[in-house]
Amino acid sequence: MKPVLVYLTLIFMLFACKRKNKKITYIRKKTNPIIQIQFERTACYGKCPVFKLTLNPNGTADFEGIKYVKFIGKGSAIIPVNVFQNLKQKLDSMDVRNLKSEYSVNVTDNPTGYLSILFEDFSVKNIKDYGLRGTPELKQVYKQLTDLAKQTQWKSIENEK
Repeated sequence: MKPVLVYLTLIFMLFACKRKNKKITYIRKKTNPIIQIQFERTACYGKCPVFKLTLNPNGTADFEGIKYVKFIGKGSAIIPVNVFQNLKQKLDSMDVRNLKSEYSVNVTDNPTGYLSILFEDFSVKNIKDYGLRGTPELKQVYKQLTDLAKQTQWKSIENEK
């Protein structure tokens, strides 16, 4: 009886350990490319730059300088495509869609930043940030956009209609 019991145990172990061929399915994260970045800065009690900026993936950029920027009025420019791509990568890496829609600091005399990201499916992520300190990554994006707005040579479009 013992040899039969050992034999049955071995057979049971073989079938119990038999590896089933399960098909492994990888779920690919659906990407939804960014097709436009808009950024607006409002005034503070000092000399904060006040402007509106729109960037497109083809390098076209629109600007409206309102206060405390070199270019006052509506303008446009062609920026290097890699500038948009760099910003897009930063926004993608921070998973901008899942960031909070509003950030704020508990002090006065700060500008507000409005960041709007337009995706390929025409959905929009809007972020309102009083104090421009939402997350460390957002601070970098705000700085890059502000520097771009200040340093670009804008061509006036006021009289072109």
